[in-house]
Amino acid sequence: MVKVTVEVMLQQVHFHNQLQHQKTLMDNWLLDLVHPHYFDERKNEAFAHHYIHLETSQPVQVLLVQFTNLFTHSTTNMPLSMVKEDLLRRIKLQLPKLHFQSFINDSHCVVGIPASVCPTKGEVITLAKRLQRHLQEKAFIVKTAIGHVYPGVVGYRKSYLEAHSSLELQESFPQFSDHIHIQDWGIMDFIKRIPLEIRQEFMNRYREQTFQLSDTLRHTLQRLFDCQLNMKETANALHIHRNTLLYRLESVEELTGLSPRTFDDAMILRFILLIDDMNKE
Repeated sequence: MVKVTVEVMLQQVHFHNQLQHQKTLMDNWLLDLVHPHYFDERKNEAFAHHYIHLETSQPVQVLLVQFTNLFTHSTTNMPLSMVKEDLLRRIKLQLPKLHFQSFINDSHCVVGIPASVCPTKGEVITLAKRLQRHLQEKAFIVKTAIGHVYPGVVGYRKSYLEAHSSLELQESFPQFSDHIHIQDWGIMDFIKRIPLEIRQEFMNRYREQTFQLSDTLRHTLQRLFDCQLNMKETANALHIHRNTLLYRLESVEELTGLSPRTFDDAMILRFILLIDDMNKE
């Protein structure tokens, strides 16, 4: 009995060591995949095939999970490494058919979801929100973001960068808390990709006029854009009379020389407000 017990224990230790080794390989591969500056496609592709036996031709979309309070869940008996392992198990239970998953630091977990699991944008958003609610119920402060579907390690990296960009936009625009997929951000994502110096040059052209806009006028413009320039809906959303709305929009035109009721000027004003919000981040 002692011999059998020892053999079983040794097998368990060997199996555990193999799992840890595979986890380390996955961690290292993903760290290379998402490195902000250096990326070797051929090396990353070869590593995926030979060491972690990952089929990289499969189309995948990256779900990026951001935690802001992991350290508060860490104790002497439950160090941070165990907290992260427990979270990976929870994610696996919620999303059983994953292509890959790993923490890339102490706050971000990268999850690869095969396109076959969630063939539509709506399905993957539903899945991400369900996971987010589950983790929030366990007292984790968490945000999720999703990139587009791509095959290959270059595609996986691109999907990760899109998900990361979506998280950054959530920081800049907390009022859009339901924007998870990078496609949800539309023009905001486009503006974010414009180099900072070009954005600043654009803002400088209108700095003097727009600086005079009060918070009330800025809020009115934002509601106008949210309502797709529909005057009636905007007045209702602001709980003001239509004439009051017209007066405010005329005030904007007097101060800036831009009319919010014409499409081209409205686009410029919207760009100004969006860039201003990004600069405040």
